[in-house]
Amino acid sequence: MSPPLVGQSIFGGQFSPPLPLIKRSAIDHNAAWMQGFTAATGAVLAPHGKTSMSPEIFGWQLAQGAQWLTVASVAQARIAREAGADHILIANQVINAPDLDYLVQEMDRDEGLSIVYFVDSLAGVRLAAEAVARNNGRRPLRVMLEVGVTGGRAGVRDLQSALEVGRAVAGAAGLALVGVAGYEGVFSPREADAIGKVDHYLETIVAAAEACAAEGCFDGPQITLSAGGSKFFDRVAACFSQARLDRPVEVQLRCGCYLFHDIGIYAEAMELMAARSPVAAQLGALRPALEIWATVQSRPEPGRAIVNMGRRDVSFDAGLPVSHMICRRGSGRPEALSAPCTLIKLNDQHGFLDVSPTLELEVGDVVGFGISHPCTFFDKWDALYVIDDDYVVTQIAHTRFS
Repeated sequence: MSPPLVGQSIFGGQFSPPLPLIKRSAIDHNAAWMQGFTAATGAVLAPHGKTSMSPEIFGWQLAQGAQWLTVASVAQARIAREAGADHILIANQVINAPDLDYLVQEMDRDEGLSIVYFVDSLAGVRLAAEAVARNNGRRPLRVMLEVGVTGGRAGVRDLQSALEVGRAVAGAAGLALVGVAGYEGVFSPREADAIGKVDHYLETIVAAAEACAAEGCFDGPQITLSAGGSKFFDRVAACFSQARLDRPVEVQLRCGCYLFHDIGIYAEAMELMAARSPVAAQLGALRPALEIWATVQSRPEPGRAIVNMGRRDVSFDAGLPVSHMICRRGSGRPEALSAPCTLIKLNDQHGFLDVSPTLELEVGDVVGFGISHPCTFFDKWDALYVIDDDYVVTQIAHTRFS
């Protein structure tokens, strides 16, 4: 049976703001955009599911071009399995014995399942080999060597360390080295010479793969080169596609925010990408798919309004939400703001608006906001409303962050 709210208008009086919304038309547009990008570049899409942690959205992604689903932990991999994913990348080290035991047992239980995760140390290799032996694993644990940058996250820091870990994987019973990975998102598009830094880093990943291939460390018919992030995936596709190894190369993109986009950091990043990538420019712009609507609950001073939306409801780490629409109390119809109405501060449950003197804003009106950084929006909610272009709910997307 469909949830009773499906089929109802967001502005029909059945819903209590703040309301997190997903515009399905924008989702479908962005999915088609990425299908066009991967078709043009030959890359494989492995979107990072930690952005939404929504089984329903995982299903959309797998149905709309994703060949793999990326997660950040074994706990998230379990949820991806429940959602039907059978090609899962854990873009992280797996160290704890119960997690390793699960991977060995699940791989043996389902011959059609492929799970890959990252290693960057001899200790990690040893722990994985011990887990395979402890569980009498019939299939090898498949791993990728992670290469990092000084001051960045995990990953080996130099070519010698990469070779040591690669050799250790190749020499360990029950393990298979299938690729090399990294995370170029440690760089910001605003840095000086950002593209030069990103390309140099990606070249070190390729160099590590070349060194490991020269010593016969890889297992399987192809080598995967994988990187993640939603700001430089054009450079990932371009740099990795130039790698010349001893067998075919699979270029894997782990961008997590392409489907949702935003009006902040990713809008800026995609404008820069369109300026440097003919493929991205030809495909046009992504569309922001996420909105939040909040009720004006107080007009305590001239020029000030308080809405019932705070830090517990919306992302704010990469910029405050930006107001763009309003629905007058009782009208049931959204419209564009006719004058500025700017969010300047968030408390836990309150938002502070600077309101233009020319904007009539009353208690009970509902204001719509665009957001920046989807990754810290979804985790505020157990469920989000999927809407059509008339703001009618078509589905409810649930999240599984705990």
